[in-house]
Amino acid sequence: EFPLALQHMDDQVRKLTKKDHQEFIYQTSLLKRASAVRDNESYSFKAGFSPFFPDYNFHVKLKNENTVSDYVFKRSLITMIGLALLLAAMIIGFVMLVRDVRRKRDIQKLRSDFIANVTHELKTPLTSITMFADSILMDRYKSEEGLKKYTRIILKESEKLKRMVNNILEFSRQENNRLAYTLKEENLSEIIQEIMKEMDYWLMINKFEVSLELEDPLYALTNAEGLKQVLSNLITNAIKYSPEDKRIIIRSFASGEHACIEVEDHGIGIPENQLESIFRKFYRVEDNKQSQAGGTGLGLTVSKDIVEAMKGVLTVKSRVNQGSIFRIELNKVNNS
Repeated sequence: EFPLALQHMDDQVRKLTKKDHQEFIYQTSLLKRASAVRDNESYSFKAGFSPFFPDYNFHVKLKNENTVSDYVFKRSLITMIGLALLLAAMIIGFVMLVRDVRRKRDIQKLRSDFIANVTHELKTPLTSITMFADSILMDRYKSEEGLKKYTRIILKESEKLKRMVNNILEFSRQENNRLAYTLKEENLSEIIQEIMKEMDYWLMINKFEVSLELEDPLYALTNAEGLKQVLSNLITNAIKYSPEDKRIIIRSFASGEHACIEVEDHGIGIPENQLESIFRKFYRVEDNKQSQAGGTGLGLTVSKDIVEAMKGVLTVKSRVNQGSIFRIELNKVNNS
């Protein structure tokens, strides 16, 4: 046996064909036909070398027979990883599809509930207005005081209807990115007192005790009508969700660069795990007591949008069965 170095020739062939499989390194040699070569030797090749050298065979074999198995293992591993990634992508896509379908289904249910709630909420004041207006036309009142009472009820039901319609309109404006307010210096205590006069009827018929703790004067950059809408929503919620302890405290005070308003009730409160969700549109707190209360599910959503449109912040602190505190923070104006 004498070796024949053909590796250089092989390297040149590889360069010319632009193929590089350096993991396959083999040895070449010329063997006498009488030389012992295992017939079952793996990854080897024997052939006659030349008619001029009939006693020799050209023998090519891998230097390391494990190279092929390693190569197959690497390729198999790459294929398995690729399949695993493909499977993971399919699973993620399926999960996202399910979540999207579920989200659309939930939104559709919320919209259906919203339409039903709005219909019910609008029907209540309209029924009262129709009934008492009809009583006036039919002269069913017994005295001038009775006439004034019926008229006041019609007026207050109209104000309730106005607040509900305003909530829907403000929500629609926000959905269409058209919610904007002209801000100017306003005395918050005056705005609070005005909204309390408007809410006086509802507080009276529901037998609520209201405490005002107002810093006067306290000026802030705000929009009076927008702020009244927010306070109306917060006070309405306080009335709605305080079936037993009928106390409401309204405060205004300065805190650093902010002018703050707090509406505190002693009602049934909000579970901690739902505090971040109550400002979502159409959201209703998952509680049997609260589910019995009416509403469109837009009051807090609209309130938050209005406050943010006035460059402010609306936050809440609440404990179940102890009550809630909603805080409005606006930019304070130093007016000396």
